[in-house]
Amino acid sequence: MPAIEVADEAHERIQLGAADVVRILSPFLWKRLRDQLVAVLPIVLYLFLFQLIVLRQPVGEASSIAGAVVAVLIGLMFFMEGLRLGVMPFGETIGATLPKKASLGTIMTFSFIVGVGATFAEPAIGVLG
Repeated sequence: MPAIEVADEAHERIQLGAADVVRILSPFLWKRLRDQLVAVLPIVLYLFLFQLIVLRQPVGEASSIAGAVVAVLIGLMFFMEGLRLGVMPFGETIGATLPKKASLGTIMTFSFIVGVGATFAEPAIGVLG
């Protein structure tokens, strides 16, 4: 992997090797992955125990299930980061400026439209879970 050049305030180039990039990104990625582990692991454990205790069936194809869980964790990690970077600032800006610039009727109409949209989107979000 080639070295990555980064310009600082003095416009000098800093060379970063692959090990440096991994060392810098590891805490950030681990925090995001840990957040998703906290959300997904209880569901996975519940399903695992349900199959063993209630259904009394062995867990077949455990390696493919584990791979799928890892894919879900990584996908949710990127999805949530996208929400944090893209959607949340947009929503915060609307939430901060709409009450200052709009009438009560406009705010109520906008809230109703967002509520209807969230109701229609909920089944699609449920599929992600």
